[in-house]
Amino acid sequence: MSYPEEKLTRFCILPWGFMQVHAGGMMQCCAVSPDIEQGDFLIDYCQKEDKNEEPFDSIGLQMMRKGLMTGNLRPMCRNCFFVADERITTTEFEKRLKAYLCSRNRGIDVDNEDLSKVHAYYWMAISFTNRCNLSCIYCVQSTQKNTNPYYKMEFPYEYARMTLELFAKQGIDKLSTCVEGEATLYPYWYELISEFRRNYPDLYLAMTTNLNRKFSDDEITLLAKYNELDVSIDSMNQGIYAELRRNGKLELLLENVEKIQAKVKELGIKGPSISFHTVLSDRTWQSLEDICEYAFSRGIGVFVGNYEKRSNTLAEKEGLVRPISELSYDVQTQVFDIMQKVKRKAEESNTFITFQGDILSKVKKNVEVNYNEFEPYDDREIINRFIEQYHGGKVGLHLAYAYDDDNISHEGILIAKGEKLLLKNLDLENAVVREIEIYKDGKVSNRYGQKVKVGYRKSISIKDGVLEYTPSYGNESIQSIVLEIF
Repeated sequence: MSYPEEKLTRFCILPWGFMQVHAGGMMQCCAVSPDIEQGDFLIDYCQKEDKNEEPFDSIGLQMMRKGLMTGNLRPMCRNCFFVADERITTTEFEKRLKAYLCSRNRGIDVDNEDLSKVHAYYWMAISFTNRCNLSCIYCVQSTQKNTNPYYKMEFPYEYARMTLELFAKQGIDKLSTCVEGEATLYPYWYELISEFRRNYPDLYLAMTTNLNRKFSDDEITLLAKYNELDVSIDSMNQGIYAELRRNGKLELLLENVEKIQAKVKELGIKGPSISFHTVLSDRTWQSLEDICEYAFSRGIGVFVGNYEKRSNTLAEKEGLVRPISELSYDVQTQVFDIMQKVKRKAEESNTFITFQGDILSKVKKNVEVNYNEFEPYDDREIINRFIEQYHGGKVGLHLAYAYDDDNISHEGILIAKGEKLLLKNLDLENAVVREIEIYKDGKVSNRYGQKVKVGYRKSISIKDGVLEYTPSYGNESIQSIVLEIF
């Protein structure tokens, strides 16, 4: 079914391609807090006599899918911090969605069926337990695990095996074992996953884990047979790590990583792709290089997620951390430089680093604001060096236009009061310039009665390839000076 009205939407196919089931039965097609009921797997499938009916196309899921297809996004989709902000047309969305559904080869008639009522999952996840041994400050368990019975739920064992079988029959490529708790705390985790691995040896098996418990040798062996382990870690400093991942022991985490890698070597198998997942905030950005140095040295990739504000977490209630976007321009510039640095190191070490939710481009936009009002169109040494050394300029020092009272334009380098121009590596001995004084609103030059006063041309010396120039600002009414270059 087609939705012809052309609008803009976000590109996300998770409602068609991914499903996670929580220990208490709640169904959810992404990690964003749901604002609509998407189904209860225990009631809608496990407890029903007719197991031929699948619960994967509920009214709530249909509404989410329609919202993405029509551009009438639900609030949770509008506020999503995982998907890139880039918008595409609904026509382009439909084209990409149909291509995905066809690629899954599920017999869906993409040209005639209502695509809000179909699914073709490539990835499913189950949370065997909501219990966790940590109380990370970003997680709702930091405030509710001891007061909310939801965080003591475990998926009924009598339903667990049938659920894994149903997931496999969906034709998925990937199964994840964790949603809101620590999967390895579930009493039957080892038994269920060992059996599932034997029955479906080619299915990609993944888990998010904190690796913060003592494992038996058999459990380490099973972890070594996963395809992917995503490990939560925010700092290589034990104090900061313990503060953010409450009850966590950094040395235990690292010990388990090393045991798993040693077991892989002992068994002579490929072993899991291990990745570190770190939350970027004002408390953790300075640890990013250390995390990457350790990770890349061991062939471990890194996922960098932005700190998400949640009102029911300790982080937000007590103001323990702040997102990068709220930090000063100078700090964001440092963060961006570190991001670029670790990105290069990942390439050099043949590993990877992924900045989720478009975080890299968002910080880039914040720190790489282009204050320049024009792009140079000819080859002027001073202008070229300015672009090279100041990139997009900055507040009070950038390329600018000035128009005099005869509407003649003058272009050059704007230098605000308190700023000075310092350029190096110039292949010049002198330069011809003139100052264009721009007066504050309501003010004019005493001599000419004009808001813009054009000065005389003058020659200035450049010593050893260095130009250092500070305008005189002889009048308090002058707002800024554009230094015109000839």
